[in-house]
Amino acid sequence: MNSAASNIRLLLVDDEYDFLNSVTASLNRRGFIVTPASNGMEALSFIENQEFDAAVLDVKMPGIDGVELLRKLRQINPHLPVIMLTGHGNIPDAFESTKIGAVEYLSKPYDLDSLSEKVRKAVEGQSKSPPLDAKLTGEDTAVKISLLLVDDEEELLVSLAPVLRRRNFNVDIAQSGSEALRMAESKNYDVIVLDIRMPGMDGIETLKRLQEKKHNFEAIILTGHPSVANAFESIKQGAAEYLIKPPNIDDLTELIKKSYAKLKIRMADSSQTSVRDILERYPD
Repeated sequence: MNSAASNIRLLLVDDEYDFLNSVTASLNRRGFIVTPASNGMEALSFIENQEFDAAVLDVKMPGIDGVELLRKLRQINPHLPVIMLTGHGNIPDAFESTKIGAVEYLSKPYDLDSLSEKVRKAVEGQSKSPPLDAKLTGEDTAVKISLLLVDDEEELLVSLAPVLRRRNFNVDIAQSGSEALRMAESKNYDVIVLDIRMPGMDGIETLKRLQEKKHNFEAIILTGHPSVANAFESIKQGAAEYLIKPPNIDDLTELIKKSYAKLKIRMADSSQTSVRDILERYPD
């Protein structure tokens, strides 16, 4: 028995009966206490009546699919670590499930030892805060949103920037990751729109370095070469949304506004936490 996995109560949801049984048996042998469910409704019934430390959900299932099930699980237990599994990975599912709160997104077939380790780490590093999307209630565009567009395609930048300025955004442009880093050092941006594939420093590495500098912004990823791996990695690094290139200007506009609303909520939460810490430290 794997002592690290001992007593971890795991909900495993998959509509493939043979797969569900074999994985349940394998994980039980590794020390997990596994409850298998063959569909979303059965999983919801278990969640409402039992305590679990983590859940592993198949994305593609008839009836309630994995993404919708994750959304419902979040309403019942906002803090439950969830790993998504799929044999038919796609970027919208990867982004949506990660935004809702999935800690991992794995493609079938996968190594069971790797899955066991990811479940164990997810339980150990369980977050106590609900996903930010759960608190997003609206948008505020009364002020000009400061926006940085980062893409090595000059033609795209030249076409997008003036259109977004006419929509009342304050827009700057950068043609490389290193240029974006320099610009972010001297100016605060509310939203940064990044192309994934750029020569030299790509969008994901640029995003990572911006986050390391602790700049306060939300990120939107643009890609002409979609992949689940890039989608998951970019959102792990802090991307709020993604769009396929060339982006529809109305869709991009709405995502920028939504991202700005998230930024305001996050900043307000941080401010409230700071005030609360001060009051607790100096109660009189």
